[in-house]
Amino acid sequence: MIFSDSIGRKARGRKTTCLLLLLFALFMCASSEALAIDCVVDGGGVIDGFVNYPVPPAQIQIDGNCTIRNYPASNPLISNLSFLGTTRDLLVIFDNVVHAGNMSCNIGHGHKIWFTNSSSTTIRESCQGILIPVEKIDKQNPPGPPVATIGVPFTYTLTIPVLFD
Repeated sequence: MIFSDSIGRKARGRKTTCLLLLLFALFMCASSEALAIDCVVDGGGVIDGFVNYPVPPAQIQIDGNCTIRNYPASNPLISNLSFLGTTRDLLVIFDNVVHAGNMSCNIGHGHKIWFTNSSSTTIRESCQGILIPVEKIDKQNPPGPPVATIGVPFTYTLTIPVLFD
């Protein structure tokens, strides 16, 4: 009698241990998530492909004014971008970025996106309203011939508009 009781306890203990291990394994598989970066919280407001994020994350969440830079054609930014929370009037600057991921535009919050030396192939037409137009430097020559002689001073005017302040 004593012999059979100790065998029964050992068998129940093994079953319980196996069940707990199985539940733990299922829990670990179910809790995996994609790599996401919050621009201000995780990146300090700058996501730099040459410095701190050479491999583009799967998801970038814009949680404040953000500069994303240095993702050239050789290492394009394939991340999906979304605006996090209800913060209004955020500015996102793309500097030297080829963006090939998706982006939510969140037009109602007044956000703006400024591409400098950058491009995007996937911005939907409905999101075009949040893009800041590319600034153009307007050069005007003074009246007279449009030539200058070496050694003779000349003047001209450059007008640089400020489209976003």
